Amino acid sequence: MANWGRPQLQGWRVLLVAPISACANALTRHLMALPGSVVHRIDSAASLPKALLDASWDVVVFEHHAGLRDAEALLRSVVESSDERPVVVIADEIGGANVAAILRAGAADFAVRSDPSSVVTALERCLGGARRSHRTVIEALERDVHTARQRFRVAFEDAPVGMSVATPGGRFIQVNNSLCEITGYTREELLSLNIATITHPEELDERTRLLAELLGGERDRYIRDGRLLRANGDAVWVSHHVRLLRDADGNAVQIITHLVDITERRTLERELRHMADHDPLTALLNRRGLEAELERHVTHVNRYGARGALLVLDLDHFKAVNDTLGHEAGDRLIVTVANLLRTRLRSSDVVARLGGDEFAILLPDANAEMARHVAEEIVADVQRSAAVDHRQTRRSVTASVGVTMFTQEQINAESVLVDADLAMYDAKEAGRDRVAMHTGGRDDQPRMRARLEWIARIRHALDQGQFTLHAQPILELHSGLTNQCELLLRMVDESGDTIPPGAFLYIAERYDLIHELDEWVATRAIELVEHEQAAGRHGSVEINVSAKSLANAGLLEVVRTELIRSQIDPSRLIFEVTETAAISHMALARDFAERLKALGCRFALDDFGAGFGGFFYLKHIPFDYLKIDREFVTDCRHNRTDQLVIEALVSIAHGLNKQTIAEGVEDRETELFLRRNGVDLAQGYHISRPLPISEGVPLWSASARY
Repeated sequence: MANWGRPQLQGWRVLLVAPISACANALTRHLMALPGSVVHRIDSAASLPKALLDASWDVVVFEHHAGLRDAEALLRSVVESSDERPVVVIADEIGGANVAAILRAGAADFAVRSDPSSVVTALERCLGGARRSHRTVIEALERDVHTARQRFRVAFEDAPVGMSVATPGGRFIQVNNSLCEITGYTREELLSLNIATITHPEELDERTRLLAELLGGERDRYIRDGRLLRANGDAVWVSHHVRLLRDADGNAVQIITHLVDITERRTLERELRHMADHDPLTALLNRRGLEAELERHVTHVNRYGARGALLVLDLDHFKAVNDTLGHEAGDRLIVTVANLLRTRLRSSDVVARLGGDEFAILLPDANAEMARHVAEEIVADVQRSAAVDHRQTRRSVTASVGVTMFTQEQINAESVLVDADLAMYDAKEAGRDRVAMHTGGRDDQPRMRARLEWIARIRHALDQGQFTLHAQPILELHSGLTNQCELLLRMVDESGDTIPPGAFLYIAERYDLIHELDEWVATRAIELVEHEQAAGRHGSVEINVSAKSLANAGLLEVVRTELIRSQIDPSRLIFEVTETAAISHMALARDFAERLKALGCRFALDDFGAGFGGFFYLKHIPFDYLKIDREFVTDCRHNRTDQLVIEALVSIAHGLNKQTIAEGVEDRETELFLRRNGVDLAQGYHISRPLPISEGVPLWSASARY
């Protein structure tokens, strides 16, 4: 209820000119409750002359709901009709111009509807014989205007961003110090220039278009990034915030511009875009960057006809280099091969590192003969030059190269990569250190038979239970406990030898056997957790999921059914997908993660940081863990870039209340560094190698390592 205060005067005779409103009703009730007061309300100014003749009134109160900008004539008629009785105006807003209009119209006083006490105060002032002095109010308003201008001037001059006031034609009227610093011009120089003069030539057309829209009334402001020319001729990137001011008649008066120097931000964005598409170790394109190039070339082939070749190169026995000489030596060897490929190929060719020891080369103009020739030269160069020295030990490697020619039957980048990759495996199976061609014709029949044999072996292994899981413990860094592990798939052949996943997973994915494998792994993982839970041991397992299984409703159904059967805690299951797979199949990855989390399971993004574009997708995919790619972990104690990336990933994950896992931890010093920098968990050969899962042996070790 409005608080109207307690007036000191009583016996008022008030004529209230007001439409029906809560404010008018409250004021009427209050005045009528005072001893001797008479209040009469009329709904419009048109009824005022008759109301004044009917009785003698002490004061007229005029409540105006419309904007006061157009009310001066109406107020004047009310004052003239009031026969020198004081008129008090109640309005929604009282600004400087409105006050002057009220007083010029002859009102004795004014009040603000939002401040009920001001109404009573104004009435008391009038009935006590006092009136607002026109001159006093105007002088007070002028002081207010002067103070406001002073505040604006100080804010304008001291603003940390560039600010300018210009004519509608763009000539500077006022500029501040920050704008002078951004542009390199003095204040006097800028005031002699036009905005167009310092606009980069490539930005002029866009600025002209936006200015025309401002002046034409299509918009009253715009925000955009663009370039200015500094006094020395250099370009500077700025963010423009531009607004057009108009006078009371709607005429364009001034253009107010805020400018923020974003050169550093643009540089960082450019670096991040480069990092998203490039391998940090070799500076070559990464898989994401190559796939974009391949898609462009496939589109060109489909439009203009088949041409070009794709080579996939894999180093032979590279794992032995890593195992015997360490990952630092392996990295040096990768860089050697990358540099060799750069110098061997033409500027029009595209070279990429797909990951690990695998490279790809796009020869956009090559025919089959030329492609084979280039591939054979690369094999010879690697054999001759790809070696690494470490502590008086020299290791060399060879290369297996698969070649596929572009055809109009290849509908996307993935199918081209598959063909080249299969040809590369043909080269390995034929003895390594050689080239194999994929042509899609009869020459591929022996290779297809080999593929069919692998398909049969995978199916047989599934039927006969010849797949097994190894577990690699994951260390909780703050406690020193290992109550989490990653499950890794292996195949066992007829002789009992273990076959690593690199030998069969690609075939499984290529020929749609991966769904069965992923379902088998998920089922076995739940059985393992069930067994451990029954023994009173509680921990979590990580399960790798192929990109092709993201759309497999059968996998989710298997998980749901097994969770119901086993009654294990679903949060003990952590399904992980590589960042590359998540980026390439974002909608599927998001849906898969959401459905898993609905079942109570957790989700991890594996190899995170390998493609920096993944930062964008963090807000789209609900995850619980970020697994930091080993590229940033291996040399993090000595490489400042690696340290900054790790700090950023930890900060982002913790800010989202998620956890981080560092992969590829190979020594205690790296483990200690990661713990000091807030990483939550660590995985790698220093913690433990992958171990076969045996009956009766605990899956996790809950004892502290320190």
